[in-house]
Amino acid sequence: MAYIPPYYRITEEDEKIQHMIDHPFATVISTSHKDKEAPYATQLPLMLDKSVDGNPHRLHFHIAQGNLQWKSLGHCEENDIEVLVVFEGAHTYISPEWYQSKEVPTWNYTSVRAYGKVRMITDDGENLQMLHRLVRTSEVSKTERLGGNVWDLASLDEAHVQEQMRHIKFFTIDVRRIDGKKKMSQNRSVEDQNGVIENLAKGSGSDAAVAEIMKESLKTQK
Repeated sequence: MAYIPPYYRITEEDEKIQHMIDHPFATVISTSHKDKEAPYATQLPLMLDKSVDGNPHRLHFHIAQGNLQWKSLGHCEENDIEVLVVFEGAHTYISPEWYQSKEVPTWNYTSVRAYGKVRMITDDGENLQMLHRLVRTSEVSKTERLGGNVWDLASLDEAHVQEQMRHIKFFTIDVRRIDGKKKMSQNRSVEDQNGVIENLAKGSGSDAAVAEIMKESLKTQK
């Protein structure tokens, strides 16, 4: 379970779901299928199907057959052991130089953790459909960001795709609960938060992203 002070907890389900959609490259963590062995963790792209008609949210992914975590996932399925998926968002270092008050350094970040029951999917038709969806979603996102054309998995020879599929294992996670944490200096004064925002806004990438999240967070505090 994650440690989340009340003022950092993401309480809105829609916000947690959107975070998972916006940050699909996440870390799947499962207990080992061997005694006294460390848990397995693999970074993977995941597809989210939102809850419909009372069914749970579902996360779909595939993993290389050479990665022994697939056996760990099978062990979790057989023994009803929950797996954990960590979706990391924007994060960056926060310097005390930016505060009006005297304080120690820290790190601001957003993160969502999904817990659930994993199932191996062995239906080739279902798995091929999931690959098409994953590629299509990724291609559309790429084109929106960078331009170019939307590449289609169907442009490959079907026999070649089927051959590649023989070397991967497919899984679905029925999500049982989701925790979300947005640590954006909410415990600091408005003056301190504005100081952090002003300095992070000078940067790019994660620095700028955290600055924007902090601006939005500050609006809800007023």
